[in-house]
Amino acid sequence: MMTSNIHFNLSVTPQNNSSPIQVEKKLNLGFEIQSLETMPFWRAREKPVSITQNHYEILWIKKGFGRFRIDLQTQQIFANNIVLLFPGQHYMVEPTEELEGYSIRFSQEFLCLTGGETSKLFHSGRHFNETIFPVIELDEHTGTEIELIVMNIIKEYSNSFKSRTEALLSLLKILMIHLSRIFETNRIPSDCGTHKELLKKFMLLLDINFMKMKLVHEYASDLSVSPNYLNEVVKKYTGFPVRYHIQQRIILEAKRLALHSGSNMKEIAYKLGYEDMAHFSKFFKANCGINFTDFRKQLLRCE
Repeated sequence: MMTSNIHFNLSVTPQNNSSPIQVEKKLNLGFEIQSLETMPFWRAREKPVSITQNHYEILWIKKGFGRFRIDLQTQQIFANNIVLLFPGQHYMVEPTEELEGYSIRFSQEFLCLTGGETSKLFHSGRHFNETIFPVIELDEHTGTEIELIVMNIIKEYSNSFKSRTEALLSLLKILMIHLSRIFETNRIPSDCGTHKELLKKFMLLLDINFMKMKLVHEYASDLSVSPNYLNEVVKKYTGFPVRYHIQQRIILEAKRLALHSGSNMKEIAYKLGYEDMAHFSKFFKANCGINFTDFRKQLLRCE
């Protein structure tokens, strides 16, 4: 078994007690891999820190367990799990024992070079309201397959071979294809048929356009289906209509901004596409059961 002493060139600087730290890449390659054992905030008994996720990340937890706290929600992580994180998330990891595994991080530009289909997997975890981020469970067979690919990634990344970037792009694409197959086999209901693709496309479109597209017919038009049909499919497999998902995505972003930025309600409303602050205030209270000011006060009391 090949051992890794791979390191990110990272700048990890605490902003203050309440702000997340920024994890910035230094390499112009746009791709990095590191063993979890070398990352301080993945070690048990280390003081938890809040991380602002600026890149796509594949986390392979080979050994150990703990929990993630992302966007005011908590999710457990276990051995033989692969976790997929995407830009815009703010997370805190709390290992309950030493973790072993790998972190593979890459930029939006690097991911795009592998082909558009590969990015869809990062948004798959919310298709059926299962988790706050996609989790892929590996067994002995699939774990062996993934390890072979990761070892090849480490080999390419650790050296200055000819066409290194092209090789890493190809290996990342192969890794994403394998992960997609495992995810589809383990987590997607077998009776979805063509509905599955429509659901994926809607969720991906929502993540990209929720700030400017807030009506059901806008999504239906982009997906070349009728609003009624889109509602039928989305509600059948998630339990909620399209409008609900649009509202919840906006509320999630509003909570993120309230928690991790110094913006006031007017500034947050504007960022989310609301020019009328009163309208946004009513929208927030209707969906959260509490007004924005009281919500932020609760956050401050929890710090």
